[in-house]
Amino acid sequence: MQPSPSVPTVEDVQRITRIQDPVIRNLQITQCYHELSAAFASRTGLAANWCTFATWASRQAGETIRKEDLARLLERRILQAPAAAQASENVNAAIDREAGGQAIRPKNPVQMIVRFTAVLDRASDAVSRGNKKVFEEIGLEFARFLQDCFTGEQVDPSRVA
Repeated sequence: MQPSPSVPTVEDVQRITRIQDPVIRNLQITQCYHELSAAFASRTGLAANWCTFATWASRQAGETIRKEDLARLLERRILQAPAAAQASENVNAAIDREAGGQAIRPKNPVQMIVRFTAVLDRASDAVSRGNKKVFEEIGLEFARFLQDCFTGEQVDPSRVA
């Protein structure tokens, strides 16, 4: 028999939601969803549950929180475009003319776009807040259910009632 996975508690969920750093909080949320999923599956015999899908969703949210997904898309779309190098040179030439050669120029079109927009910051912040909000509400209820409604590995119907 396989050992029972650790079961995150309500206190664990509350501790994670108090983490201020959005990247660290997301990593902890993703890990906690994984542990909740495994604990729930081991007790119910189900292969997947809501927390299984939440693990994947939180992992994907982490890419936006860390600003990785848009950068990858830009690299694929822009850096591979034949006109990208020319556009980058045109912008750099304009920056040099305006700054009299004193400006710090972006090295490639991706840096140029990231440098001149706050979109990544706003998306990261919004996804981070959403990830936290869903975890605070639903992750907490899964932890509470596992904590309050099971006696060991078995559902206790009287505790569920």
